[in-house]
Amino acid sequence: MIKNPLTCPLIIFDLDGVLVDSKEAHEKALNLALQEISKEFTISQQEFEQLKGMNTKNILSILTQQKTLPKEKHLEIFHRKQELTKKIILEYQEDKEKQEMMKKLKTENHLLYCGSNTTFNTLKLILLKKGLIEYIDFFISCEDSKPKPNPDIYQYCISRSGYSPQQCLIVEDSEFGKQAAKGAGANLCEVKNSQETTYQRIQEELQKIAKNQN
Repeated sequence: MIKNPLTCPLIIFDLDGVLVDSKEAHEKALNLALQEISKEFTISQQEFEQLKGMNTKNILSILTQQKTLPKEKHLEIFHRKQELTKKIILEYQEDKEKQEMMKKLKTENHLLYCGSNTTFNTLKLILLKKGLIEYIDFFISCEDSKPKPNPDIYQYCISRSGYSPQQCLIVEDSEFGKQAAKGAGANLCEVKNSQETTYQRIQEELQKIAKNQN
């Protein structure tokens, strides 16, 4: 076990809805890719709300079940969606506020991880464009583990860090993400969007955890 006096030396951030609000970009890219096959397969905003936090491959499987999307089209749609998403992400600007938040957390000797249901290349590109990758000690995508709500992503992060689940704080916004965090046995910091992911919000949660442990 790594020695660290902090209550939660390990902090794991989800990506979309926590460090960046790229939900609209993903939704737009997926619908454009689906529309190239047929408009009947596009997803409404209400449907997207029910699918929040789910990765693209699982969404396509659901569309096959509910809208008879041909299974043989999955790979084509998946790759097209990644192309379209990349074009949108390349327009992202650095996030100075998130950079400052992470600088403060690193100064306090926190280990910072990121675990996301997005693909590895998309995850890395967003962290690069937002200027956050230099503060992240490790990041993992759904391609390297079972996607949320399975706790595998977070269990792997915790195991890799050498800390216990009780020494970990996971910042999440989606129901799937929250289920994964709870399944991993970690402490949970719930946010509604990336604007709520602040140094102050994380400190409030850390103080609450410390108080409950005393």
